[in-house]
Amino acid sequence: MEELLNRLKVTPYSEALSNLVPPLTARKLELALRRRLDKAHYDLMKAAGGYRLIQLYYLKHIAWDLKSVLKSKALGKSYEESIEYLDMKAEELVGRRELMVKVLSASDVREGVALLSGTEFHADIERAAASFSATGEARFFDIYVDHAVLTAISEAYSSESKLYSSSRSVDVAGIGEIVAVDVDAYNVVSVLRAKLWGLPSQEVRNLLVTPTFRVPTSVLVRMIGSESVSDAVKQIQQIYPTEVK
Repeated sequence: MEELLNRLKVTPYSEALSNLVPPLTARKLELALRRRLDKAHYDLMKAAGGYRLIQLYYLKHIAWDLKSVLKSKALGKSYEESIEYLDMKAEELVGRRELMVKVLSASDVREGVALLSGTEFHADIERAAASFSATGEARFFDIYVDHAVLTAISEAYSSESKLYSSSRSVDVAGIGEIVAVDVDAYNVVSVLRAKLWGLPSQEVRNLLVTPTFRVPTSVLVRMIGSESVSDAVKQIQQIYPTEVK
């Protein structure tokens, strides 16, 4: 770890890592680099305020922490155990740190979910809490929090696609590609994970983010109806035979 840190000190990440103190751990390094990324995205968001997608993508930083907090509450971990995995710089920059701390301090996951009422995550994490109660699988919080973020991103891009395709002030040619990869990857992985965990077909359909992109809804529905995870993967192989192994 010390050798890695020394090598990074001659890169643009030097300032972000300057306050790290021994003993060095992978977790400390990750949090420091995430803190730098949070600040870079926040500065970009302020500079390009007219592009809503940049604001919505910032929610992915909030979502990262929220998933960790909710899974910790679901698994009965203490505040002290949970806070080691968090930095909350992303929340601090947009005035959400206090709310995240309240959720982290909640007596249980139900109270934590209730505290998030009124946020863009609430409807989805209520569904995640119901799925967790039924199955005991805490990773449903990962899926449903990502669903909230990517649904907003997909809908915003689809409704504002002309803004990105016609803009002359910035290079936006790759924005559609970024959104497509994120949404398609989420949909495919979520279907496979939900099938692996035995979620009913209708509930799996509710997990889909629309509008879809290169992996159309029809293929995702066939995946959901497949008898096994391996059969579901074969549906992807039919449209991308050389890319899925």
